[in-house]
Amino acid sequence: MKHELTLLKHQAQLVNMPWQEEYRGVEYWFLIGGYASGKSTAAVALILSIAGKYNGHQVTCAVFSTTITLFRKTIWQELSKALIMGKIPHRYDKQENVIYIGSVKFVVIPTENPTAIYGVNSAISIVDEIDELEQSRAMLAFEAVQERTRVPLPDGRRPFTVFTTTAQGMRGVYQITEDLREKALPFVIIRGRTELNTFLDPAYYQRLYALYDENEREAYLNGEFVNLTSGRCYPAFNERDCVVNDMMAEDLETVSVGQDMNSAASCANAVIKRAGTLYVIKEFCFKDFTMAAEDIRRDFPSQEIPYYPDASGKMIIQAQMSSFMQAGMDVKQANINPPISERVFIVNKMLATGRLKVCKSVKNLILAWKTRCYDDNGKPQKAAVHPEASDFCDSLEYVVFRMVSADPDFFDLYSMVRNHGR
Repeated sequence: MKHELTLLKHQAQLVNMPWQEEYRGVEYWFLIGGYASGKSTAAVALILSIAGKYNGHQVTCAVFSTTITLFRKTIWQELSKALIMGKIPHRYDKQENVIYIGSVKFVVIPTENPTAIYGVNSAISIVDEIDELEQSRAMLAFEAVQERTRVPLPDGRRPFTVFTTTAQGMRGVYQITEDLREKALPFVIIRGRTELNTFLDPAYYQRLYALYDENEREAYLNGEFVNLTSGRCYPAFNERDCVVNDMMAEDLETVSVGQDMNSAASCANAVIKRAGTLYVIKEFCFKDFTMAAEDIRRDFPSQEIPYYPDASGKMIIQAQMSSFMQAGMDVKQANINPPISERVFIVNKMLATGRLKVCKSVKNLILAWKTRCYDDNGKPQKAAVHPEASDFCDSLEYVVFRMVSADPDFFDLYSMVRNHGR
């Protein structure tokens, strides 16, 4: 059972080092790499190596991903190709989320709900993109993985865990490594720099490099721990470049609306797209939310209105659904809101690349972009009294994130900030 993959230096280190004599006592391994540095390929190569090394033995391993869907789009997509090309016998039970390669079993487990991680005892755990989780969830997932990774391997090698991730600042992985350091538990960090991935088009790396500021380059391209959550939340905003004269929506033009939900102060922003640029043309603040659909339709009587509400207000939206239908608005209800770090990141990059502008009359959003900072816990500030800065930022981010993620005109930006593959 063998399939050769051409590996970069950091990928080969991850695959080979855990079995070298001087590292056999190390239980925690971290490949911390930039976007497109080859983390998924490294995980695939490790899986194939484990399957080949222990074929003939009944060994159970675990593969953790934030969601099953993400696993199938990243690791499994590449692993299945390698298995087919190498003519390696395998079976993927998608109902049970178990992959069988020879006699070795790989159980796929999502980490998005850490309290549900139970029941599987593994010899080796591979944990992908744990820093995509909010920090407290990442720590809970780490604890759960620790508890489950406890079965010695047939050759006497102690059970161990491998993490493949991009560092999202000083968050989960940083805290995990600091905890291990404090407890004097041995671990190894392997850095994977995007620039060293020779399989990439150099122009792709240059586009990434131009997109990020100095701190972001260290984190997202070099795999370093840096503080990405201090100072202003929206440093890319400046009035000279980002504020434009007021404009009106044309008849039959699409006006996309993002809606935040708070008691007695539910803020919304209206956005149009022209020539590849998004313009925030109006803001709302509804004291009586039952009037939201009527007020929005009054301002945009002939326009098509996709409506992106706060996912946390699903019950309120459902209660008012008839008013939205009567107003002819297309409600795009999501199950969960995009992570705030990703929303803030997307907005900053849209501002920095000149593809997001705000009209002069949208004064609350302008003030929020100028003043909102990170709190002492490294999170965008929120106040207890509404309306406040975060309400206007959140409502705008709901619609911008959804538009950017679905519009081919913005795919270059979205793919760069969300690419975790080779």
